Amino acid sequence: MDKDKKIFSIVLICASIIALIWILLIKPPTRLSPATSWKYEVCDDYDCAVYSAMSADGNYIIAGESLSKKILLFKSSSSTPEDNYVLVENGYSISLAISSNGDYFVGRAGNYTSLFSKSSSSPIWSYNTGGGDELDISSDGNNIVVVGYKNIYFFNKTGPIPEWNYTTGSSVNSVAISSDGNYIVVGGNKNIYFFNKTGPIPEWNYTTGSSVESVAISSDGNYIVAGSSDNYIYFFNKTGPIPEWIYSTASSVYSVDISSDGYYIGGGNIEGTFFLFNRFNSTPLWNYEFETFVTHLAISSDGDYVVVGTEENEQGVIFFFKTSSSTPEWSYGGNEDYTNSLDISYDGRYVAASVESAGSVRYLLLFDRENPEIYTEQEIAQKYEAEFCIYILQIFIILMPVIFVVVFSLIIFQKQRNKRLENERALQEQSEKEERERMERERREAERKEAERKEKEAMDKLKQIVSISERISLSMMRDILELDEKTFNQRIIDWAAEFNFTIDGEYLNVNKETVDDFIDALDRQFAMWGKTEQERNGKI
Repeated sequence: MDKDKKIFSIVLICASIIALIWILLIKPPTRLSPATSWKYEVCDDYDCAVYSAMSADGNYIIAGESLSKKILLFKSSSSTPEDNYVLVENGYSISLAISSNGDYFVGRAGNYTSLFSKSSSSPIWSYNTGGGDELDISSDGNNIVVVGYKNIYFFNKTGPIPEWNYTTGSSVNSVAISSDGNYIVVGGNKNIYFFNKTGPIPEWNYTTGSSVESVAISSDGNYIVAGSSDNYIYFFNKTGPIPEWIYSTASSVYSVDISSDGYYIGGGNIEGTFFLFNRFNSTPLWNYEFETFVTHLAISSDGDYVVVGTEENEQGVIFFFKTSSSTPEWSYGGNEDYTNSLDISYDGRYVAASVESAGSVRYLLLFDRENPEIYTEQEIAQKYEAEFCIYILQIFIILMPVIFVVVFSLIIFQKQRNKRLENERALQEQSEKEERERMERERREAERKEAERKEKEAMDKLKQIVSISERISLSMMRDILELDEKTFNQRIIDWAAEFNFTIDGEYLNVNKETVDDFIDALDRQFAMWGKTEQERNGKI
């Protein structure tokens, strides 16, 4: 038993150690981290326009909704809005821009543009800039540029009166300001304008073959890129106005961007081709063909990543690339989605986008490049619960052999214990039985010896009486022998016949000639009684 117990103990310990190692190797589920991707439903209305912007550090995202005039502020760590702000007017379109650290942001819907500090729900100032869609803000939030239908407005954050404004004489489509706020580039109808913040006269302008749909500027303002409906991408040094190079994409260019240092330039056209360049050469480093036209793109400040947005596309509507490869790292969306706005953090860790989904639903999306799967809060909880159930099931499966060994060992040990207890009870019962038998034998032996002693005393008295008397009282003999009447009468009759005694009423007349024989017979009888009693008590 001890050997079996030792074997089972060793097996149990080994199984437990193996199970523990396997359990430690299983990665427990964790609730999706703050950097995990998520989506938020901003509105569900065909007339609702949604636009988003993200701070360069990736910590804050704003989403504006045109009908309700609301701007929602989010931290990248949660799909629950931190706060909301209200613009002066609603409209059919909305534009937003946010400072690098998220402390200031500017929004426009209808005719009014408003500057907000994230610390207050009330705007710092509001100004009627007229129609138009485009605006931008410097990295520190100190300078803001807004384009109306034909006007360019430059503000200081103290506002609300513009520092200067400039009228182009034709429609203005796009605008960008350098991170330090010193330089502004504007795209208009067949014109590219470059301003110093001291304005309001352009440093230079350049005439294109058609409307300039998109412009971008490096952080220090030294490099400018523009995309035009004349199919060309234009790259300038800030000294302008002659382009450093020009590249024909074969169709209208609706979106361009440039890295912070001006090294990487990206452009996308309506035929669905994205081109990546470096500033030294008009030959693309690589290009990628989409099924539909490129609506938006953004290059990370460090130039390592680029994200491209398209309209309805079975492959997706948002594509994430490393600038070192033309193969997408991941994509999002389907053939019923459309990208309204797109931003990327300075290190490319986060991507924020506003997307029109199937039907009338408009979403704000946040992607983490390390885990770009999109989840709502409910989906995050459901995913965690599912992973937790799988985790518990894996542990249960691993523990099953250990549980089996434990249960099997307990069953074996219990059987052995029961058998041991049964044997102990049997031994105890046998011991008690033997003790009872021993005590019974001792009692019988004591009774036998006591009876023998009394019989011997009685025989001695009887022998003494018969040896000295010729006539003996029968009642006295019966008392001496302590016999019942029947037995006594039978023995008296036997003795009288054998030894020629005579019975005279209540007396026995002894024959002196046979007294010695009678006494010898009594001794033999006593010896025979003693032997019989010993045999009955197991002594002989």
